Amino acid sequence: MKYYTTGKVASICGFKNSREVAKKIDNGEIKGKIIQGKDGRARKSYRIVARSSLIRYIEGNRLDIESAFSWLLSQKIDDFKRRLLLAKNEHGFIGENPGLIEGIMSVVSVLRPDTSEKFDPLSKIIFDKLSELTEYDMKLRRLKANTKH
Repeated sequence: MKYYTTGKVASICGFKNSREVAKKIDNGEIKGKIIQGKDGRARKSYRIVARSSLIRYIEGNRLDIESAFSWLLSQKIDDFKRRLLLAKNEHGFIGENPGLIEGIMSVVSVLRPDTSEKFDPLSKIIFDKLSELTEYDMKLRRLKANTKH
């Protein structure tokens, strides 16, 4: 699981500083962990936020600032790529079209939000739906495979 420091969360979400993030963790707005430092360190503890918690916070609070949307979209693209590769490794292809995953991967690989000047909210919807379809297809194939045995 990937974790982010309060400074990184502040820059992603557009907060003034890491202290603002720490307060949100302390009051439960953002789910995070407090890590106790070792003896001799300048700080006795620090806070971290799991990737999944940060995604839930951004989506739940509808942070429509560019940095949060860009980060969220890049995470969704990475998740979608992982699901596609998993589908390809498990089944070789999705559906009856053997080139489908390769075609989708070639499109997804050039769509990086950090290189775009303007972000289209429709992109997030498309990736979410494609991801759901890929996941559904994999589950259906597993069910079919289990009923044949």
